[in-house]
Amino acid sequence: MRLQVELNLIYGSILIVMAVSTFTVGIVALNRILDRSVDRLMALEMDAIIRDIHDAHESWNEQEDAGVVLDMAAVQRSVATSLRTYAYTDVGELFVVSRDTMQNLRTSIRAPFTSRRIPDDTGFFWFRVSNETFLAHYQTYPPWEWTVALALPQREIYAERATYTATFIAVSLAAMIIAALLSLSLSRKIAGSLASTVACIHDFQTGKTDVHLDFNANTRELVQLKSGINTMFGRINERTEELLASKEERLYIQRRLYEEELRHKEAAISALQGQINPHFLYNTLECVNSIAVLEDVEEIQEIAIGLSHLFKYAIKGSKFVPVSDELASIERYMRIQNIRFLDKFELEIAVPDDLRDYRMLKFILQPLVENSVYHGLEPKIGPGHIFISATQTGPVLEFTVTDDGMGMTNAAQDALNASFEQGSLINLGEDQGDRSIGLINIHERIRLVYGDGYGLHAESEEGIGTTVSVRMPVI
Repeated sequence: MRLQVELNLIYGSILIVMAVSTFTVGIVALNRILDRSVDRLMALEMDAIIRDIHDAHESWNEQEDAGVVLDMAAVQRSVATSLRTYAYTDVGELFVVSRDTMQNLRTSIRAPFTSRRIPDDTGFFWFRVSNETFLAHYQTYPPWEWTVALALPQREIYAERATYTATFIAVSLAAMIIAALLSLSLSRKIAGSLASTVACIHDFQTGKTDVHLDFNANTRELVQLKSGINTMFGRINERTEELLASKEERLYIQRRLYEEELRHKEAAISALQGQINPHFLYNTLECVNSIAVLEDVEEIQEIAIGLSHLFKYAIKGSKFVPVSDELASIERYMRIQNIRFLDKFELEIAVPDDLRDYRMLKFILQPLVENSVYHGLEPKIGPGHIFISATQTGPVLEFTVTDDGMGMTNAAQDALNASFEQGSLINLGEDQGDRSIGLINIHERIRLVYGDGYGLHAESEEGIGTTVSVRMPVI
């Protein structure tokens, strides 16, 4: 609607300018044409009068040559008498002036000819007599030294001019109205065509791919524009399909490679588990624990017991464990780290009891806590805090691991999340890639088991801390 209003304003402005210009030029041209027409008609009429006078003069010459003697003055009076009955329109005047006598042979009006010096043999001039203005066309007849003039009142000339002007104005107004209606119709068609084009482009921008413009335009340019846009849409769709196919193929290859790598790792772990004699390790750790009891060294005792439980958690059981077991392994890990760093770290777990019975992939949260300790809290001067929480939203279980450590820059955070999405380290620097490879492996493990809608997401602020969110389904 706004486009149509703007087009109407543009067409209206152009039409007004053209109408005013055309009307002005037309009036001026019409006046000139009418002036020339009046002058031409008066000149033709004057030529006929001069021709009659010349015929009378030639007839006198022929009779004189034949020996017939006639009085020239009598001939002139006879011609003047015949001209007295001449009528040029209903209001026209005829003046005949003899230069030798300076007497008007037609009427008593002498002012136009006796009060001015006429330099030329023929011409036009305006004069005023008895409060009325006349246009006179005069011509001299040298053999008799006559000046003959035709005069029309100005009111008669302007009356005829007013009739033509009124007709011209009426025709111009009719043409303007027709042009306005045509321009309004054209603007509606153009606005409608452009509006449909803009709507299709907007639909294409919002993600619709089956967009096609109808060729209902009335101008060749709009048809070409729509054809070009349709061609562009088609090429974009083809290129998009090619890119999607290429991306899907690349992701499929990456997924297959990662699955193969994961199977190799699981096979290696299984082989390692088969080679390790758990009883030997348990007995060794129990021996260390017994020595610590005898020597009354409580810290060594706690380390031995914690390592024993962590070892049992790692090599026994399936890959799915209760949430409570994962949290217990985290508590044992953090106790060992606090013994090592003299209680530098504080662990806070806020997971509701009704969520602790759900089952989850083993070694998901514990590596995140280890990453927080190693990269966030160890380099930090002073104590550090780790907070673990969990919420359930419908069929989705979400954990968050938050630390108040060193954090990371916005660029590093964005690169890490992009690597989560792509399943690779291509966006990470060498140092950051070394630190983040464990997080990306966790993310890919979750996606391989649960699907693409689940995994990790990081939020961090340099000098403030880092929060890693884990999404997985409720099972």
